[in-house]
Amino acid sequence: MPRLTPGSIRVDVRTGPEWKRVADTLAAQNAMLGDRFRSELRDAADELARRAQANVMQIPVHTGQHSGLRARVARGVGTKITKSGVQITTSMNEQDEINLPAYLDSQSGWRHPVYGNRHVWVRQMTGGSWFRATIEHGQPMIQDRLEEVFENAARAIARAG
Repeated sequence: MPRLTPGSIRVDVRTGPEWKRVADTLAAQNAMLGDRFRSELRDAADELARRAQANVMQIPVHTGQHSGLRARVARGVGTKITKSGVQITTSMNEQDEINLPAYLDSQSGWRHPVYGNRHVWVRQMTGGSWFRATIEHGQPMIQDRLEEVFENAARAIARAG
């Protein structure tokens, strides 16, 4: 403790029990924040993946016949939590179909053989992006959810004080 000299002023500050409550609540919120972020990210990503799956199923079929391509593409949509966030991906099981999700996502449509007949080709319009646009339009929803996690933590800390 510093030595008091003539003319100096000493002020002692003692914290009340509210400081302890706030500190404890802050520590608890800090410990839970990572889990809440991951949970919200996973839920939001899963929601966007479901939207993308629904959107690919809405691509028009121009004849009464179909090959099941849209359903296979929809099944290939998935999510994965990473260290830096979340990935929403689309993939195909068959090597010769690996590029089809991107072709279907193209604004300009895609050219393909009719039922595998390499002698008859068509250009198929898909109506625009079923994947990239869905994810892009979902960005604000993800941001809102993460902001809500912070706001909930701030409200809990404020209540403790």
